[in-house]
Amino acid sequence: MTARKHAFAIGADVHRTYLICGVWTIFLWTLYPIAWGLSEGGNVISPDSEAVFYGLLDLMAKPVFGALLLWGHRSIDPNRLGSKYFVYFQEAYF
Repeated sequence: MTARKHAFAIGADVHRTYLICGVWTIFLWTLYPIAWGLSEGGNVISPDSEAVFYGLLDLMAKPVFGALLLWGHRSIDPNRLGSKYFVYFQEAYF
């Protein structure tokens, strides 16, 4: 709850990115126990289907989440988030 309030205080675009990534993560983490229940837990699906299920979940959890995060940050100034960047061969602007 605190993180969501903090994201909202920074701005609507930060809050939207936070919510999209958070809901995506909760959705995927809900599917992992379902995958286990259908495969090892209940033997409802075959081992090949289990591998495909977990593989798709892993793809959605890692690269798709990363893409969502990068896409959400495309218009957010890092200085608004408290990040300081140093460009070599130029004056520091701390």
